[in-house]
Order: sequence, then structure tokens, then C-alpha cells
Amino acid sequence: MANTDDEFQITPSEVKQYTDLMILWMMTYGLIEKGEAIKRLEDKNLIIKDNGEYNQMTFHEEPYYWAMRLLLGFENEQWYHDEKLWPPSQEYRDLEQKYYDGDITI
Repeated sequence: MANTDDEFQITPSEVKQYTDLMILWMMTYGLIEKGEAIKRLEDKNLIIKDNGEYNQMTFHEEPYYWAMRLLLGFENEQWYHDEKLWPPSQEYRDLEQKYYDGDITI
């Protein structure tokens, strides 16, 4: 279903950043290839389609949450209770900052 909520707007640039951060963390923490990360996002309908359709619920969590959920959550639904995994680590925050600074690209 296409987004029709006028109060919730996300730009194409924000979509790319959000998606890139999910992929980047799955590649870094999960040690999976970019193609596998994208496949996992597609399988769970977490990537915005070319026609602009997306699940608004995706954006109520930060990219780290979805990346970890895709890496760990389906085998261990309580992963976020592990203090080593939640809240997001400084390693993730540093990676995120490097991405926003342009030091890392996807």
C-alpha cells in the first residue's frame, strides 16, 4: 500500500540513508554480503519499493533494530534484552557517524 499519511513524510535521501545503515550494520556485525543483507530486507518487506510503497512501521525503529532483528531476532526473539546488544553499541554509533560523514558508502 502506498503511503497516504500527510503527517509522515520521508524523502528519498532519508530512505537511502535508512536502508544503507541497515545493510551496513548487517554486513559489519553479521558478516554477511551486501546481496544477502538486501535479500533479508526484501524478504521482510523492509525496503521501499520503486513505486514509493513502504511499511510506515519500519521507520518507528532505528536501522540498528531492524538489522539486529534480521540477524538474530527470528531465532532469539528476546535478543534486545541482552545488554551487549541493546541499546545500540558505540561501535554502531561510530559506524553510523562515519556513514553520515561520508567516510563509508554502500
